[in-house]
Amino acid sequence: MKNLFKYLSLIFTLLFIWAAYVQYNDPDVLLWYAIYGVAAAASLFFYLGKLNLTVAIILSGVY
Repeated sequence: MKNLFKYLSLIFTLLFIWAAYVQYNDPDVLLWYAIYGVAAAASLFFYLGKLNLTVAIILSGVY
């Protein structure tokens, strides 16, 4: 089950990067780059096993 979450987090990292990429013509592009960039970084850190549980809880509350 743990491996499933690792691979899902890698997939979500790629999806968040793609979502940021398609926002290039949006009027508030920097806001979306920041939102999707933080989500992609958190997913990548989870995949690498470097995401602290406290940080994950704070990010889930902010989002």
